[in-house]
Amino acid sequence: MIAGMKDISGRHLRVLIFAPFGKDALLIERVLSQSGMTVSNVTDAGTLESALSEDAGAAIITEEVLENEAIVALAQRLSTQPPWSDFPILVLTGGGLSTASTELAVRTRAPLGNVTLLERPLRPVTLISSVRSALLARQRQYQVRDHLRERKNAEEALQKAHDALETLVEQRTAALRKLSAKLLRVHRESMGFLKARNPDLGTQAPHWNSESNYGDLLRYVIFHVSYHTGQMYSARHLLGEQTPDN
Repeated sequence: MIAGMKDISGRHLRVLIFAPFGKDALLIERVLSQSGMTVSNVTDAGTLESALSEDAGAAIITEEVLENEAIVALAQRLSTQPPWSDFPILVLTGGGLSTASTELAVRTRAPLGNVTLLERPLRPVTLISSVRSALLARQRQYQVRDHLRERKNAEEALQKAHDALETLVEQRTAALRKLSAKLLRVHRESMGFLKARNPDLGTQAPHWNSESNYGDLLRYVIFHVSYHTGQMYSARHLLGEQTPDN
């Protein structure tokens, strides 16, 4: 898994090394590179902050460089992380017993968030295991990120479909209202036409009552107009639309 350690987008997760004093950076880079990890050395705090991009998986920092100003600047950079991100930082500390000063140092690093302390001298297997755990945790964060993106895209697609359906319903409702108005107009005109030719015809159409629907009305109008005029009409004729036979 570590060989090539990629997020689900297919890019390598880099391990950033910020250890500008002594040979720590070279030794760490050698150990991690031999284990198949991608590493990048940074020489100052500004470069480290800029390197905390999405292809960074973890950072290894020696405690000597974590002065108050550096901690504040790095904490500000980390505070801009999206909700799914909790960037892992491994801090290499000195050995010895815990003292008031070491406890104070631990508290001052709290703003950095996801910090793991590794005491020197450090065995290579311990370093590799710790970095692996950090990279795997980071990879899980990327999976959460992609899941959130997929869910957001699905919600947006659902909202678009809902909006399109609402628009279609409104359009169909308007079309039905327009058709209803046309049918009523055709009915009135047809009844007027029929009464003009047949004065004895009542105002209420045969078999037409309040429970009849527009289909009944349309069939009635087409039949009676055809019967009294001797011509065949379709619903589209009566609605004033052009058809091949008119």
